[in-house]
Amino acid sequence: GNEPWLLWLLGIALAAVGLLLYARQVLPRPADPGPLLKLVAIEEGLFLVAFLAWTAVRSYRPDIFSTEKPMDFMLLQVSSATHSLPPPDAWLAGKTVNYYYLGYAIFGMLGRMAGVDPRYGFNLANITIFALGCTGGYGLALALTRRWQWGLAGAFSVMLAGDLDGLAQVASQVAGGNLNRSEERRVGKECRSR
Repeated sequence: GNEPWLLWLLGIALAAVGLLLYARQVLPRPADPGPLLKLVAIEEGLFLVAFLAWTAVRSYRPDIFSTEKPMDFMLLQVSSATHSLPPPDAWLAGKTVNYYYLGYAIFGMLGRMAGVDPRYGFNLANITIFALGCTGGYGLALALTRRWQWGLAGAFSVMLAGDLDGLAQVASQVAGGNLNRSEERRVGKECRSR
């Protein structure tokens, strides 16, 4: 099931197994944990900064409207309410979701565990994905170069610079402009030409 108490029980059991393996020293530990703890602190700090920054960006337009957001919201809702997988399709009665739903199921379960309604969990999931992507980009670039500057460049590249139009949209949204101005111009031109 997808009951919060069961999810918490599974989480506690997983943590207990991890602590048991750590106590029995199943995996080798570093002789000097200082550098590792410093790296963990930096990455946790980066996650927090990215989480707060993207929270500020999403606060300008928290609505679940446009692009694929209604579909994403439907998948999150059915994934958080279902007791079996694949979840039912809310738009096609009697059928199951024919889409990649694992991420939605994970965030749906986390929302159920925290008691968060899916309409708020949607933005929390969006913000968390951004922060995790930044941390992942930082970690990958840091592992490849051993330079924290390149780690930050990796975080930027993965989450913002991959599509420079996305960066322009974020800047426009923060400045109070229209979020999808370039897309609206393209669609407007196509409609006028018909």
